[in-house]
Amino acid sequence: MGLDLSIFRALNGLVGQSAFSDWVFVFMSNYLIYIILLAAAVLLLLWKRSWQEKLKIILIFSIVFIISYLIIIFIFHPLWPRLRPFDGLFNVNQLVTESGLSFPSKHATFAFFIATFTLGFNKRAGGWLIAFGVLVCLGRALVGVHYPLDVLVGAIFGSLMGWVGVAVIRKMKFLR
Repeated sequence: MGLDLSIFRALNGLVGQSAFSDWVFVFMSNYLIYIILLAAAVLLLLWKRSWQEKLKIILIFSIVFIISYLIIIFIFHPLWPRLRPFDGLFNVNQLVTESGLSFPSKHATFAFFIATFTLGFNKRAGGWLIAFGVLVCLGRALVGVHYPLDVLVGAIFGSLMGWVGVAVIRKMKFLR
């Protein structure tokens, strides 16, 4: 926890320097994930595949996405009930309101799930979405709602689940 706390304090200490940087941090933390999801949806719509194939991809994506969420709620949270930094520490610069347990970060999980899932079909776009996912992860620690370990584990778990989704689609031969 020492390194995790030190990195958190260093990142969270960057908050409060200017209104503009705080706005950027909040955007990274709370809203960039929607741009990631929108970009993946647009890529899917523009993809030269049949509507039936696209619907199958959306179905598998949704099922694996829901399974990921349930694993976080029913496995991670009961086994590692970690408080958010602002609930367990003094002098945390908290820019956004959050509640619930901290480990792992659902934002990081879902940003990397979407990015990795996209990477399985489009390397260039997936690479960009991974870069945006890193910004989401940084944002979550900067605004004071997650420790670095929360976002790291969320990113790893999201990536694994993204590859599970890609593997299921390839195994079921949904794509011709």
